[in-house]
Amino acid sequence: MDKEIIFTPEELYYMGRFLQAKYIDYAYIAAMADIKQNYALFESEVKATLVSAGILMEDFGGDLEVDPNVLSVLKPIFFGETETSIDICNIGETNTVAVFKYHFYDGAITMVTGDNGKLAIKTSDQISIREKVESLISEKYVAENRAVDTIDKNQVTRFMAFKQISLGVTSVVKTYIEADGIFYHEKGQTIESVTREQFVSDAFDIVKGV
Repeated sequence: MDKEIIFTPEELYYMGRFLQAKYIDYAYIAAMADIKQNYALFESEVKATLVSAGILMEDFGGDLEVDPNVLSVLKPIFFGETETSIDICNIGETNTVAVFKYHFYDGAITMVTGDNGKLAIKTSDQISIREKVESLISEKYVAENRAVDTIDKNQVTRFMAFKQISLGVTSVVKTYIEADGIFYHEKGQTIESVTREQFVSDAFDIVKGV
């Protein structure tokens, strides 16, 4: 299923409850409105919206089923035990943050991004993940390994973090700073510039998951 599915945090929370999710990233539902005061109304309204959208299918007896295509996309989010992400902070007059998350379950991969309070969810694969990593660094980028003492803060344009989280296992995180067009990372007690090949290889090894 290549088409994106757009959910509000409330709709994703409802689907997690409906499917008896094993796991759901709190970041997805942190922006939810308070539903404790009138949960029955919340449940009724969200169910009606999802049925109208064809995500939930209701029979004459009132029983609900999830559209099979949607279910296959949601399973990695709710039942996968490995999650990776690319966090990008663009530095400028107004700082902006973009986060791309990948969930892995039974050979399937689902990507989630957020925009204006909504969650865009779609299937992904290893090829798409590598293409995303490669898109973060110019094909014309040229740099060698070179240790530096400090980085001029005025030349910093981006921070990037690549993360892999497995339930019950310590997270793997690798961070980079882009300054004046060059990517740097911490190596031991020093800061070192990296080649394009190193950046792509190391970042992909983390984000590709299982």
